[in-house]
Amino acid sequence: MKKIFFLIFVIAVGCAPLPKGSVAPSGQKATQILKDGVKFVYLGNAGSVFVAGSFNNWSTNANPLRQVKPGVWETKLSLSPGTYQYKFVVDGNWVPDPNNPNTADDGFGGVNSVVVVTSGKAAKAGSSLKQATAPKKVEGGILFSYNAPDAASVVIAGSFNNWNTNASPLKKNKNGIWTIVLPLSSGTYQYKFVVDGNWVPDPNNPNTADDGYGGVNSVVNVKSNKEGLRWQKLP
Repeated sequence: MKKIFFLIFVIAVGCAPLPKGSVAPSGQKATQILKDGVKFVYLGNAGSVFVAGSFNNWSTNANPLRQVKPGVWETKLSLSPGTYQYKFVVDGNWVPDPNNPNTADDGFGGVNSVVVVTSGKAAKAGSSLKQATAPKKVEGGILFSYNAPDAASVVIAGSFNNWNTNASPLKKNKNGIWTIVLPLSSGTYQYKFVVDGNWVPDPNNPNTADDGYGGVNSVVNVKSNKEGLRWQKLP
């Protein structure tokens, strides 16, 4: 009798619906950047799911997700290169993407999820870089680079991402150079690298500003092509 009860319990648990905001099960991909857009994925039971963000003026009904199978909701949006903040609206409730670690303060005591879209060429811009340089404009945005072959992680935090320490991670290439291309609009930005948790200004950028804590932030001034700045092809 106990064996029968245990078997019924196991079947019931195995067939239980996914809780709202569950982590992605094995083989199920969460929100991801594709070549032709961004696929937003929400995992959990719901009557309706929408994605609202800076790309649709935070509309709660402009971009619904479709339930492709029980507990899996998806939609794909074609977004131009840029940094976007978003949340899911699940049965009328605003929730950040539980499977996206990149976040930014939402100004209301919570966080928005963050996705950075770059062009295919921008994603490959730093793959062959042999030494770190000052920020430079390349096709797709501004290339930031940092030399730290032994570091476990390098992130760039600045005024362009609300000084978030996980929104913009750099990727290490085969030469030990960490790089990222950010599609920044015209403006002046302050930033630092966060290397294994330590905040450091860009050693290859002489332009700095007081950080208000006895140190300095690095400064980059981004101009549009109309203002005479052309993107550079990397060697």
